[in-house]
Amino acid sequence: MKKFILLSILFTQFICFSQISVPTNIYFTVDEIKGNADPNTIIKIDRNLNGINGTPIITVLVNINGYFAYSFDTPLPLTGGAQPSIDIWAEDNTGAQSAINTYQASTPAIILQGIINNSFILPSNTGIINMNNPEIDGAQTASTTFKYKVTMLNTNFTVPLARFNFIDDETKSRDGEIILFNSVGAGIGISWGEIEKTTDATGASINTDFTNTFGIHLGVLFSSGKDGDEQKNIFAPTLSMSVLDFQLGFGYELGTRAETQRKGFITLAYAIPLSKLIKGKFYIFKASKGYNPTNPLPQTPTNSITKNTKNRFI
Repeated sequence: MKKFILLSILFTQFICFSQISVPTNIYFTVDEIKGNADPNTIIKIDRNLNGINGTPIITVLVNINGYFAYSFDTPLPLTGGAQPSIDIWAEDNTGAQSAINTYQASTPAIILQGIINNSFILPSNTGIINMNNPEIDGAQTASTTFKYKVTMLNTNFTVPLARFNFIDDETKSRDGEIILFNSVGAGIGISWGEIEKTTDATGASINTDFTNTFGIHLGVLFSSGKDGDEQKNIFAPTLSMSVLDFQLGFGYELGTRAETQRKGFITLAYAIPLSKLIKGKFYIFKASKGYNPTNPLPQTPTNSITKNTKNRFI
């Protein structure tokens, strides 16, 4: 029984340590620490060594490129005239840990000499997992603005500029009448266009802007008010085609109509994508493989990329 318990403990520890890789390419000075580890894991840094006690353990997130970095608030003090040391390990979201390694701080001169004689490897933030994808934070070119073509489902706020109502005029002197700015609307549709993204130094998106080229939208126009003593309500489903931010569509009035007014009408409207007013509000069906002339996306097999992104449904 004791042997079984001992083997179980050893086996459990082996699983915990074997599944999480230890951080590598550690760049550690009294001012900062950088390195590489499994993407999306957590790095723990313990400074309570060599007589130092009471300092909190530092937690650093590893980005999708497998890179982490942390700058100390104040330079770490020397301990007995020697460079300070730290314990460092990695954890996943279940709490499983890698092995714990101890590192002593290096001076810039020592690091430079190690680079010259190829005994020291600097950590990399350029895509250890060999993935560049403009839809995933951290997997896109850092500190740049780029564009790519998309097909998306989006919502918009519609401001009708002009509405042409068809009428039954017995004199045949006119076919209809134009009404300006008499309602508001909203809709949803499929758009084909271009997304422009700006990223920060870590490759995370800090701004996303969509420019519509062409789209097909279903929506509704509505308003309510009085014309003198007469209550007038406008409620009309619409089907529109958009070019840039302008929509030309056909509507069918279900609300109040004049005696000679037909139910069908034509409308010209200005559509404002809600993503310009509120962050998000669109869903990307398809994105182009190249997002700018100098940085085309590699042809990475779909099943080799984890599609756990926060920008797919924004």
